[in-house]
Amino acid sequence: MVLAQIGPEGVISFFDYGQYIAVQGTGCWSPEYLDAHFADLAGLLGRRRRDRQVLVLVDLTRAGVQSDETAERIRYWTANLYRQSDRVAIVLASSMLKAQMRRYVMVADRELFLSRTAALAWLLAKPA
Repeated sequence: MVLAQIGPEGVISFFDYGQYIAVQGTGCWSPEYLDAHFADLAGLLGRRRRDRQVLVLVDLTRAGVQSDETAERIRYWTANLYRQSDRVAIVLASSMLKAQMRRYVMVADRELFLSRTAALAWLLAKPA
């Protein structure tokens, strides 16, 4: 299954690989665009939680540094969408983005990476 929010700012796509959900984002997003993305993701996560732990690989290697307002929406959504048992691995292209996401991504079990391979290994390392 693929879901995508497409806008003038960039694209955010979802892929359900069965074992985990992959999210890929490019460019920069307005707060409204991000709200639509997280609303779609909430539905997918809700269906996933019915029968297994939520594992999410977020690839933002082609995303830009977000505005403060958009970053605040990321903080809001991640604090309210993810549960204690969810695992989220986030791949970023730079240390600057890694620092920004460290401040704004509110997920109990999350790690930030500069390598997709390392992120996926971490995500799948613990039994679901």
